[in-house]
Amino acid sequence: MELCGRNADALDRPFGSSMALFGVGVASQSKSPPGGDECGKTGTGGAVTSLAVGLAEHKLMGMRYKSILLFGAPGSGKGTQGKILGNIPGFYHSACGEVFRSLDLQSEMGRVFWEYAGKGQLVPDEFTVKLWKQYIQGMEMVNQFFPETQLLILDGIPRNVEQARLLEETIEVVKIIHLVCADYAKMVERLKRRALKENRFDDANEKVIQRRLEVYEQETRPVLGFYPSDKIAKIDATMSQIRVLSEIIRILVPLKEEVDGDGERDLKIGQPQPAKVAS
Repeated sequence: MELCGRNADALDRPFGSSMALFGVGVASQSKSPPGGDECGKTGTGGAVTSLAVGLAEHKLMGMRYKSILLFGAPGSGKGTQGKILGNIPGFYHSACGEVFRSLDLQSEMGRVFWEYAGKGQLVPDEFTVKLWKQYIQGMEMVNQFFPETQLLILDGIPRNVEQARLLEETIEVVKIIHLVCADYAKMVERLKRRALKENRFDDANEKVIQRRLEVYEQETRPVLGFYPSDKIAKIDATMSQIRVLSEIIRILVPLKEEVDGDGERDLKIGQPQPAKVAS
């Protein structure tokens, strides 16, 4: 069974130490925003309360998360590139598969999820998007994700046109990085190698891999047609990882600088202006 491009057997892996928020496990240690004060000076409770207020304002203002979609067939390397980008200041990587793996199966959302996963059924798009929204809002509330200063790197969502529609009010897609891999044999080899490395021997079967690629062509590839063509940047995924990363960075740097510039202008607008001295 596929979940946002990931296999259901990933759910058997340990969730790790986390706190439950909206039924999704999130790291309990909050981070300070870049350039901000450390949370320890005011206490975690104050930081979360302050951020919750900020999140409410964020919703009231109708703001959407500025997002980059990492797009490509299974084996194109989008997961690898997403993890690398997520370690670069100013970017936050969100992989749909990780959201499902961090789900607390004892929570309400977890029980609903297991009603489908336990029967080997695909999880409905509405549920997938709702779960992802709650997860990313939780990351914002516990100081893991800072939408005012970070670009959101999405990996594995939206995985079809319906999910893209459901996310329209939540994300503003500023660029789509399309990792193109015309070499079918190379993609199959990558998927086999990854499955064996992760001890998922069934997924190393070529028929299973072929089915995954067919699902991508039928359900996921049409997402490209949902967005304007001028937002799509194609990169040859058969290049070395470092060259692919170099091309992605070349595209993202101007976008990040634009986001930083918008943030500085908003900050200046929000600052009180000095009173005029009468002559």
